[in-house]
Amino acid sequence: MKVLIFGATGFIGNDAALALIRAGHEVIGTTRSAESARKLEAAEITPKVCDPLDPSQYADLIGQVDVVIDTVGGDTLYKVGHTILDTCISESAKARPHGPPLAYIYCSGTWVHGDDKTEIISDMSPITRPMPLTAWRLEIESKALKAISKSFTANVIRPSLLYGGSGSLIGATLFQGAKEGKITWYGDEDTRCATIHKEDLGEAFRLCAEKAYAIPGIIFDISNNYPEALAHIITQLQAVSGTYKTVYHKPENDFHRALNSTALLRPTLARSLLGWEPRKPPLAEGMKVYYHAWLASTA
Repeated sequence: MKVLIFGATGFIGNDAALALIRAGHEVIGTTRSAESARKLEAAEITPKVCDPLDPSQYADLIGQVDVVIDTVGGDTLYKVGHTILDTCISESAKARPHGPPLAYIYCSGTWVHGDDKTEIISDMSPITRPMPLTAWRLEIESKALKAISKSFTANVIRPSLLYGGSGSLIGATLFQGAKEGKITWYGDEDTRCATIHKEDLGEAFRLCAEKAYAIPGIIFDISNNYPEALAHIITQLQAVSGTYKTVYHKPENDFHRALNSTALLRPTLARSLLGWEPRKPPLAEGMKVYYHAWLASTA
């Protein structure tokens, strides 16, 4: 296949791109800078320097690829998400009057499930109390699925809290605190975190792209088999980092509340429909490797 990935240099998009490259697919990756474009090219990803808010810079590519994956990060996600989706819908209608539809995959997140320490949920559970920080993602999810037609099909992938490599939010919060001598968390010690390694997430994107025509309209929560107790994660981090001073603060904003949310997530659809299984050890179990990988990435 030929796949266009928006945000191919990002923490999520890069692993999706590499998983597809390893499987023999051709990948075009967008980036905003020439420097990042050179990094993509070195990884055998064809770079496309463009602004995702300006469809005129990439609309022609929509009719040339089989799959579009939106993993863009940044401060304008709401507007960017709608812009990319609208362009995919309109351009696929022009370029694909016959034959298979364009496959579009939107990267959302499991925080849309909200905070619940009692009820077990899955990717088939209704969304009734999303975290305010990411509730807007549901609008793009619904818009994409409602737009399915003879020229356009869509899926949604919702990653849980990511770890591995440079660590994403886990690195910026827990690992950074451990490095500085005080582990800090905004929230409760009894939090349980739904987690997933970034490479396992990349494999989920690959499988979804390869099977997109057979599974239109499906939303996949991508998470390890069981959520991890925050207390256990921190205990393991203390042992590995040698930092035992830990402070819990009351959440001060929507980001803190989302980061501290508990989702007793037991997703099933990626396993049953995609044949996907997480292969990397959970965060707490592999803490020694993950913490030192993060340290090396920040050196």
